[in-house]
Amino acid sequence: MGVVPMKKLIIFIVFMAVLLTLSSNAYAEDKIKIEVGDYTLTATLSDNSSAKAFVQLLSKGKLTVEMSDYGDFEKVGPLGTTLPRNDTYITTEPGDLILYQGNNITIYYDVNSWTFTKLGKIDGISSSELRDILGKGDITAVFSLLEEKNFSYGDADCNGSLTANDAALVLKKILNANYKLPIEDKTNDYIKYMDVDGDSNISATDCAHILQKVLMGTYLFPCEK
Repeated sequence: MGVVPMKKLIIFIVFMAVLLTLSSNAYAEDKIKIEVGDYTLTATLSDNSSAKAFVQLLSKGKLTVEMSDYGDFEKVGPLGTTLPRNDTYITTEPGDLILYQGNNITIYYDVNSWTFTKLGKIDGISSSELRDILGKGDITAVFSLLEEKNFSYGDADCNGSLTANDAALVLKKILNANYKLPIEDKTNDYIKYMDVDGDSNISATDCAHILQKVLMGTYLFPCEK
């Protein structure tokens, strides 16, 4: 397959962006690590603005939280900052990570019903196992990203593969400067990965290059040459 002319690609992307219904679940699944004493737990985060803000916070480095028992169903401690809230009335389960009042994080080891924001859930653990790990009294919990994210050029939705949806997302950003690309919640250096033509800004030409690579996997972005 030969290289498709850029003008035709740009026209096609505009048409595609009108037809595409951009999914609100375009974010790749985020996992974090929680260290308590000699134990290391992993947790899968929820898909909401609170969890995304938590990821941004952890991208700056590990977060140490001093946590205390409350109500014989949770450990709670201050974040030292305030995150956006997505409060709903829910009943917790053991392992739930909860944002309370926007500035406290809790680890639930039993059930409780209240209005707060679910940040995520600890992976594969029972109430009794969690109680044993957390123990009685105050603890120090260290929250961090599970692993450093490896970003790919043009992968605007951070799902690990390059598709036409990435081109459409970048075009949406061009048409609406207030629109936030999924990758912006993962790294402040997102322009580096979306500026695939290497001209120091994001434009329709970048969309065209992304689509060109989708159509022809061996195609190299200008920034890769």
